[in-house]
Amino acid sequence: DAEIDLIRADPPEKPSSGSYERMVEEQSGQAETDTVSAGQLALRMVGSWSMWALGAQSIFRAAGYSLFISWFPAYLEYRFEVSPTEAGTFSMYPLAAVIIGVLIGGASVDQLFKRTGSKWISRSGFSVTVFSTCALIVLCATWAPSVGAFVVLMSASALFSGMGAPAAWAATIDISGRHTGSVMGAVNMAGVLGDLITMVLLGYVINDIRQAGGDWNLVVFLVFGIYLACALAWLTFNPNLRIEAPVAPKGNPGKDSGGR
Repeated sequence: DAEIDLIRADPPEKPSSGSYERMVEEQSGQAETDTVSAGQLALRMVGSWSMWALGAQSIFRAAGYSLFISWFPAYLEYRFEVSPTEAGTFSMYPLAAVIIGVLIGGASVDQLFKRTGSKWISRSGFSVTVFSTCALIVLCATWAPSVGAFVVLMSASALFSGMGAPAAWAATIDISGRHTGSVMGAVNMAGVLGDLITMVLLGYVINDIRQAGGDWNLVVFLVFGIYLACALAWLTFNPNLRIEAPVAPKGNPGKDSGGR
């Protein structure tokens, strides 16, 4: 009987319904009744500015990351004349930095929303800041005097790039409601497109520099422009513009739960 009493212990009272709790309740689907066909959903996605902005940031974010998973070892070999083994070792640092950045970014986005109650600050504002910082660090790498300094700077930029990933995932949920799977698939597809195009483009640029004896900083300038474009895409994104009609939280009709 004592065990049964423990199991049946009343749960703690629900905390006061602040903006964070209201958003969780809204996105749980408890008050959502909108049902659309696949065709209607596709039309809403195409007609949504938030969807275009989110897709654009995904393209540029993946494009910037593609350097680290494709041509970075070769770039270090050709520009700094290091051995393949050294280039492979150096290439691990940006990848590790991205992972650390994702962890930091996830905690930061969550804390920002809890403290401000604003989706725009915790998604768009945060991402504009981290990707602008990322772009500036990449630009500083053009003046790196050695391979060690270059790798440190590019790893720092990768850290900030990783910090922007959780905001993209949260923003996708913000605008998609019950259609998160479909919207996430479209956003990821845009990222793959950006990744593939940049890999091919970098191959041509690096090969041309090798043959013509050009400036190796052209690759760095390209990555700088990509991350800057990512920051600009986030600047135009509004996480409060959903691809379907917004749903008011229960007991609070008409009030936007996300805030700016």
